[in-house]
Amino acid sequence: MSKELWDAVLGRADVTATKEQQAHAAIVLNLKDSQLVHFMNATSAHKIWAALEGFYQTQDMASQLQLKEKFASFKYMATDMSAHLMELEQLVLQIRSANFEPDEEDVCATMLRSLPASNLVSNLIAEEVRKQESCRIESETALHVDKQHEKRQFARKSGGQRKKGANIQCYNCEKRGHYALLGEG
Repeated sequence: MSKELWDAVLGRADVTATKEQQAHAAIVLNLKDSQLVHFMNATSAHKIWAALEGFYQTQDMASQLQLKEKFASFKYMATDMSAHLMELEQLVLQIRSANFEPDEEDVCATMLRSLPASNLVSNLIAEEVRKQESCRIESETALHVDKQHEKRQFARKSGGQRKKGANIQCYNCEKRGHYALLGEG
């Protein structure tokens, strides 16, 4: 819509009668027949636009309330968790498009509240076990790296002249430094 036509929609006084008629026609031609019934008595583009705003603002409030109710009573109905989370994300997007912005805390609370109690408890326990296992693995890895470091430090201090197999004891003659192969005697 051009600026002159938009000025007519806004109800500015300096708009010519032709521009007013063009703006009026542009709005009316873009309405569905079922919508025209609500705006038949409006005589100007400005009055039609104001009536449209009032009509759809009321519907927006009703849809916001409906979406808020759906958000507050959201429950786990999906076949799997990813589908459930996708449904919640779609609901949040619908709420945002209705000019209502739920807090991140509200979204998290709704997600947790929507889960079955058995699912929530078992998942929290599984997550705790996973974290403990992860910490244990990290600790063991750190100890292993530390031992390897100590071995290298010891080898440097001793000049790196350890003989391979110096601590081995022969099961046949019981002397250190070698071992007999099976069957030798």
